[in-house]
Amino acid sequence: MQASPSLRIPLALPSLAEELAELSARLGESGWSCGAAGPGWTPAAALMTPGSALLEAWLEHEGSHYPDTDLKTRCAFLLGRYAWYLALPLAGLLLGGRLPGFGPAQLALKMEEYQWRHEGQEGTARRLLLRFAAGYPADAGEETERRLRHGLEEHMTPLVNLLHRRCGLPERGLWCLVADSVAQAFLHAGQQLGCEEKAKALALAVLKEPGSPLHNRKTGFIDIVLPDPDHPGRELARRSFRTRAGCCRFYTTQGGHYCTTCVREHPENRDRRLREFIQAQLAAD
Repeated sequence: MQASPSLRIPLALPSLAEELAELSARLGESGWSCGAAGPGWTPAAALMTPGSALLEAWLEHEGSHYPDTDLKTRCAFLLGRYAWYLALPLAGLLLGGRLPGFGPAQLALKMEEYQWRHEGQEGTARRLLLRFAAGYPADAGEETERRLRHGLEEHMTPLVNLLHRRCGLPERGLWCLVADSVAQAFLHAGQQLGCEEKAKALALAVLKEPGSPLHNRKTGFIDIVLPDPDHPGRELARRSFRTRAGCCRFYTTQGGHYCTTCVREHPENRDRRLREFIQAQLAAD
């Protein structure tokens, strides 16, 4: 008697908590979790509320990095940093083909002080912890990159509007800061997860939809090549970097300057500085 073929039982997909734990380990982050928000956690919607304790404390903290940081710069720092904190786990999860709910009512925040050590130096800094309230939707209903774009627009619009009214920076410029942070999050996640080209393509699919406030001409990616001076036509190194549309205003702080990829920096100077950065990396290795 012939044996019946064995049944193929599909394996259960990992939970959001399991995926966040694995993603945290692979990206070197430790600020993501899933579950009910207990004491000390604040709904993300509070950050979009004028005068909230979370908003005021964060703006004050952003002014502590450099002397005489004005309100516009503190708002720019806050917005770019929050968009990065939010986009990094979402980029990592989207690269795996899944995306949780992340509306302001589905996300809780907590600021945490921690000790850092790097190259013989140490100090105290703050980071933002994110807790997702729910898992994955039972039915995505549309492509995950489209869900991410729409979700980012809905999530960030109240904060962009609030900061615009608070400091007077143009809404268009603030949205450019958001787009820049999303692009950097995808690039970093792709580099760490070994799927850089896929990550850049997904980022552009999210950011380059005409009519979206995330859309602009300048946010994107550039490859910088370091040629081999001893072997014409050969490359010593090639690295991808994000190009920026927004300005964080670091140059306005005491002792500040244009960031390497600042939108105000001439492209030739930007590329030269990036090549010098690659050379320094190679020398350190």
